[in-house]
Amino acid sequence: MAMKFTNNATSSLAANITDSATSLTVASGQGTLFPTLGAGDYFYCTLTNNYSVVEIVKVTARSSDTFTIVRGQDNTNATAWNYGDKVELRVVAATFNDIPKLDQNNTYTALQTLGLGLIGGPWTTAGRPSSPTTGQTGYNSTLNKNETWNGSNWVASGGATGGGGDDVFYENSLIVNNSYTLSTNKNAMSVGPITIASGKSVTIPSGQRWLVF
Repeated sequence: MAMKFTNNATSSLAANITDSATSLTVASGQGTLFPTLGAGDYFYCTLTNNYSVVEIVKVTARSSDTFTIVRGQDNTNATAWNYGDKVELRVVAATFNDIPKLDQNNTYTALQTLGLGLIGGPWTTAGRPSSPTTGQTGYNSTLNKNETWNGSNWVASGGATGGGGDDVFYENSLIVNNSYTLSTNKNAMSVGPITIASGKSVTIPSGQRWLVF
């Protein structure tokens, strides 16, 4: 399931629709300007007219020029529309609200694959600090791993494999089939990919920063 986009998609209604209609048809041949949808895919369309009335609909299927729609989205009301009224693919608030945010917990309902790698903090400075204190963590870019200062030497950061007791990731390819809470002051690295099973969640506590690259 994914939100789909195309550039500069605009058309007009080929026929009137009521405020309860669950489909609309755009001008002949212009449906191809809008995204092609697979199972579970969708996009948002804006209906408007010369009187500045606006309704945002969620398009859940498209067959040529005919769209299957969910009415009155994004704080707008279902309205009756007339032949020739505009149908446009615009960027609306719902577009951004549906995208996961880096500064909040996100619950994914579909399989997520984080490509290439995942690195976790908290980090005090970039790389390894020049004057570390005992227990301080740094990233060894030469060895491509996390290390902790034990008071005299940098040593590889310890922890259970695969999100076990310490809730840290160390495997090259980890499939998360349970819900995980990443403990504070734990550090982890995987060269990926990391796959999170559908309907599962990974919670990152306050103060932790994660980089997907």
